[in-house]
Amino acid sequence: MNNIDTTSCMHCEKTAKGKTLVIGGTRGVGLEFLISAVGNGFPVKLLARNPQKFNYKHEKLEVVKGDLLDRESLRSSLTDIENVVLSVGINPTFKTVNLFSEGTKILIDEMKKAGVENLYCVTGVGAGDSKGLGGFLYNKVVLKTILKSMYEDKDRQEELIKNSSLNWVIIRPGFLTNGKLTEKYRVLKEYDSNTKVGMISRADVGEFILKAIDSKKYFGKAVILT
Repeated sequence: MNNIDTTSCMHCEKTAKGKTLVIGGTRGVGLEFLISAVGNGFPVKLLARNPQKFNYKHEKLEVVKGDLLDRESLRSSLTDIENVVLSVGINPTFKTVNLFSEGTKILIDEMKKAGVENLYCVTGVGAGDSKGLGGFLYNKVVLKTILKSMYEDKDRQEELIKNSSLNWVIIRPGFLTNGKLTEKYRVLKEYDSNTKVGMISRADVGEFILKAIDSKKYFGKAVILT
């Protein structure tokens, strides 16, 4: 039987006030987490390749220039950080992908040097032991074509995280939508071939990450959100 948490949390208790570094926060899930976090009083630092193009502003938000593959910018951005949210994405491609694993390898190394222990990484259904849970078309066509190299690299990324000494949470959302925050979704900590994975809004994924940081209850878990 699946181990399921049904999430409904309008406001986090705000027990974890340490600053969070967001990598991949200018759009998508990372941006939704950022907005949710600062809106609930959590300080956030955003690492952005082009800070001048990021127009969202908040008193709890600091934006710094940098890149996941740039060791020096990662090193400087980790000062006074308690948590890291890694939510980097790329467009589907047939080209060889190594961004996720190479960047994560550098990040883990720099986090250890900086004494930052908590890593929350967004991958997706189809990575690691969640293969085969996306439905026939996704499993047999999409993951074998335009997402093949990307998810092979996400596999390597997840293994690097699991084999690190960090406090880690891997977040595998179902099929992402631009829908509104509902706070009504399932958190699957255990799953098998009969697990049904559906859609979830990016806003709900962002809210889950904030809840996970606040509660610290998912360390060492690769969870599916649906």
